[in-house]
Formats: sequence, C-alpha cells, structure tokens
Amino acid sequence: GNTQSQNIKEMKVAIIIPCYNEADRLDANKFTEYLLQNAHVHFYFIDDGSTDDTIIILNGIISKFSNNVTILRNESNKGKAESVRLGVIESIAMNYDFIGYLDADLATPIEEIDHLLNIIKSESGKNAIIPNWLKVDTTSNTGEAISTPSSDDFDPNIDRMQIVEYYSR
Repeated sequence: GNTQSQNIKEMKVAIIIPCYNEADRLDANKFTEYLLQNAHVHFYFIDDGSTDDTIIILNGIISKFSNNVTILRNESNKGKAESVRLGVIESIAMNYDFIGYLDADLATPIEEIDHLLNIIKSESGKNAIIPNWLKVDTTSNTGEAISTPSSDDFDPNIDRMQIVEYYSR
C-alpha cells in the first residue's frame, strides 16, 4: 500500500552498478528518470577499466545528479565481483540501510529495486542487530551472515539484483 512505499523512500539505499564497456548498452535516461523520483537512492557506478565511451555516459549522469551518483574507476578490468566489492567497501562508510547491485544494461529492470526493498522491508526482522553482512536471498528469504565482504560473496553470474543488508548498532 501507500504507507509501504513511503517507508521505502525513507530508507537510505545504495545501488552498485559495475560497468565494463557499456557505452552501447547503458541507458542514461533510465537512471536519471529513476533518480528524479527516488532521491533516497545513491548509484555507485564502477567503471571496470572500460576502453570505450562508458565514462562519458557516466559523467553525463553525474553532471545532473552529483548528490546521488558516485563514479569509481578501476585502472584495469578486474571483473564484476571485484567491482561490486569495491562499491560495497566505498559505500559502507555512508551507513546505508541497504546496499544492492544491478547490471548496467538493466537486464533486471530498475524498478526491481523498489520491489526487492518492499520484500526485504516486510520479511526482515526489523529490530535485529547483526554486526555482520547479511546476504539476502530474495527467492528463499534466508540470509547468510558474512563477516566481511570478499569477491566470493558476490555471484558474478547473478541475473537478479542482490541486496546486501547491513545493520549497525
């Protein structure tokens, strides 16, 4: 209902988007339109050593939404899992309620962010204090606690967005 979407908009959300030579696939308009409606979301684009015009497109997005977009660059191509890990490490200091990741080509539609936040909002123990990483599997609603993020925590072949949930004291 309406109250639930209100709750989502009160969350601080980071979405990590690894990018490797995405100039032809990255639809800047979809990201900017989403940010217009969702000021509570911050996109971390990780340019993973792209050799095409990916950075030009990312700079176009950040020029419109400097408060909601961060661009991180790998000097060389490190791979998707490592790029996601870099984004998590960069974003964790900001005390987000949720950190997730999404493919740059939006193979998973950007609206899926809202859908998954709704699921997690309703399924998770809201008062739990877990000073650990909790990887939430949205298919079975079971979380696996991870003490520190490593590349192994992120499935590079993921076809749905994964949300990493962090509780702090």
